[in-house]
Amino acid sequence: MEAGEKIRQALREIAKREGPATTLLGTVTSVDKAKATCDIWDEDSQTTSADVRLNPVDQNTYGYRIIPKLNTWALAVRVEDTEDWMLIHAQEIEEIKINSDKIIFNEGSHGGLVNWPDCKTELNKLKEFMNAVKLACHTPVPEPGNGSPSAFQAALNSAISSLLPPNFEGKEDTKVKH
Repeated sequence: MEAGEKIRQALREIAKREGPATTLLGTVTSVDKAKATCDIWDEDSQTTSADVRLNPVDQNTYGYRIIPKLNTWALAVRVEDTEDWMLIHAQEIEEIKINSDKIIFNEGSHGGLVNWPDCKTELNKLKEFMNAVKLACHTPVPEPGNGSPSAFQAALNSAISSLLPPNFEGKEDTKVKH
């Protein structure tokens, strides 16, 4: 063991003797989403800290809540001068819940998230409109005087006949919801 690690280890031992540990690093053994808690197994002390909070203050409301994956490393801190622990980070995260009026990803440079159900409704209206235009172009309209479709209609029909209607299925990324 190097000198620096020996010093850190000695300081940890002194801190443990003089007061309670302020951090807990261990493996998540269970998660209770309803109670907003998890259990963390500390291999060093061979103990489980039960009911580690997923919310810092009130278990019923949250600004954000990290839900760790099972069997992943997690870091918790002691809540002030209590025996309670609060999760602050996990190596792997199953879900993050955020309750906020505004969330900004990547400096907000790509605009807001699309309200997919409403957008899909409008896109389907556009699809219906385009299908109606395509049908109208395929329907022969005799040109006055010669009884056959006009050259313009033939050119328009030729231009759009190979176009496929848009497909909006499977475009929603369900990993991000709002």
